[in-house]
Amino acid sequence: MTSTRMLALVVAGLVGFSPGLASANVMFQHGVDGYFGTQDTELKERKADKNYGDKPIFDVDIDSDKDQHGLLRFDNIFVLGLWQVPPGEIIHKATLRLFLDSGGNDVLMWKMNTDWNQNTAKWNNSFGGDGIDGGDATYLQTLEGRPTSGSLLDDSGEKIDIDVTMELQDWLDGESNYGWGFTPTGTDSVEFATSENTIISYRPKLIVRWIPEPGTLAIFGVGLVGLGLYRRRRAA
Repeated sequence: MTSTRMLALVVAGLVGFSPGLASANVMFQHGVDGYFGTQDTELKERKADKNYGDKPIFDVDIDSDKDQHGLLRFDNIFVLGLWQVPPGEIIHKATLRLFLDSGGNDVLMWKMNTDWNQNTAKWNNSFGGDGIDGGDATYLQTLEGRPTSGSLLDDSGEKIDIDVTMELQDWLDGESNYGWGFTPTGTDSVEFATSENTIISYRPKLIVRWIPEPGTLAIFGVGLVGLGLYRRRRAA
């Protein structure tokens, strides 16, 4: 088989049959590689008039029948730039990595439908003054915790990975990015490190892998084939 035909087959495989091999990756973590777009905070029913945007953790808990909810968002991830995901791409895989400062009961995870700001959000001035519920957000999944041994939220001091591919694709396709909400199911609290944590590696991390547009790969493939023809002619 000629080298030109081999190149053409390799390109076809990359473009048509193995999109994962032709994907690109980017990571967002507050304070790393010039990214400072993470917002996170806690809403506390017991102290409804207080803002917790500067806390190194957010606590998801039911404390004496009073809720504590968490909010998290990565801003400025879908704009043109060195570290951002380009518009018009297909998200192959997106992972939210959180540091579990303290494990506990199941936590409900929501896609927020209402805007908020970590520096002003309080229990009594956000989401109708009653915390996060179905009127403010769309339920996504339950993150399993105690009493199940070995569950996602069982062990303290661990980093956990959550698949957020569908949310990232929705936001990339034009839906407003208001981030995620976290609400409790029990009194065994769960604590997550925030972007204000002094240990940078503990801060929330978003890892996005996307598939470049077919046109970009096609141009790359034509270039490879052309290079093969050029070398063949020179060799002749």
